[in-house]
Amino acid sequence: MCTFTVDDVPASDFYTVEVGHRGEVTFIDAAVRDGEIQLSLG
Repeated sequence: MCTFTVDDVPASDFYTVEVGHRGEVTFIDAAVRDGEIQLSLG
């Protein structure tokens, strides 16, 4: 498993992640802060 952290992200109501051409995935701030977000490729 590969993990990474992104530091110094400005506060927002939602966050969007995109890897390559797989499309965007959007998360609300509360889910990110609560540690509910887990992503995998494959």
